[in-house]
Amino acid sequence: MLQTVHDPRMLHEFSVRTKQQRDFIDVNADPAVVADLLRAYAEMVGDETRFKHAEGNSGAHALTSLVGPSVTLPIHDGRLSLGRWQAIYLCEFDGPRERSLQVQVLGALS
Repeated sequence: MLQTVHDPRMLHEFSVRTKQQRDFIDVNADPAVVADLLRAYAEMVGDETRFKHAEGNSGAHALTSLVGPSVTLPIHDGRLSLGRWQAIYLCEFDGPRERSLQVQVLGALS
C-alpha cells in the first residue's frame, strides 16, 4: 500500500563504534523473535578460538559487518513511520559498554 507522505523528513542514525552497529527493524510482538535472532547470531559466530584476531571479539566484528553501521527511517506526521509490529533494536555485539550514536533528522519541516 502506498501512502502520501506530507512530512518529507527522515531520521538517519549512525553508530560511531566498530562493534556496536545500527539498529535493525524487526517484529516486536513476540519476544521469541529477539531470542531467535540472538541464537542465530551465536550460531553464525561459533567458536571464537578459530579466529586470528586475538582480542576474543572477532565474532563481534563479523556480526557488525553483516548488520551494518546505520539505518534511515521515514518520519510521518512527526513520528517514525514503522509497521504495526515493528520495533527498532540496537545491536551491541561486544558489551555491555557505554556507546554513543549520531542521529540526524533530514528534510524540511512542513
